[in-house]
Amino acid sequence: MAELTTEITLEAPVERIWQLLTDFGLYPEWNPLFIKATGPINPGERFDLVVKLPGMDPFPIKPVLQEAEPKLRLCWKSSMISSVVLSWTFCYELQSLSPERLRITQRSSFQGLLAPLFTFAMKKPVTDGMNSLNDALKRWGEKGNVSCMKC
Repeated sequence: MAELTTEITLEAPVERIWQLLTDFGLYPEWNPLFIKATGPINPGERFDLVVKLPGMDPFPIKPVLQEAEPKLRLCWKSSMISSVVLSWTFCYELQSLSPERLRITQRSSFQGLLAPLFTFAMKKPVTDGMNSLNDALKRWGEKGNVSCMKC
């Protein structure tokens, strides 16, 4: 298994960031990596996700939500062809540091026969995309009231 990881510390309450990450309807407004998401946020269920890696055209995937532990962890897994060939697991992990401060860790891990090749070829765009998502979380999450984005 090959894993790519990024981290950022935000001056925002964990509740605000959790709302931002789990309100799929807001993704087109702020999320540069996952530009569209629709469907349920229920573990074990599929949803639709459009991924936009830097330097590449957007592409759709249909991941299965693996975990949605409120204010702690949100993970999904997508298989390309079959999980034996290649699968991608993506997680947000939230760690509250104080009432107005948290650390967010993003993890992208690739499994399957093509994982080493895929990780080698896609390391830069995936890491750059995760870093742009961190920048967006900082910009929107520290901004204030997330619901104002719907105004």
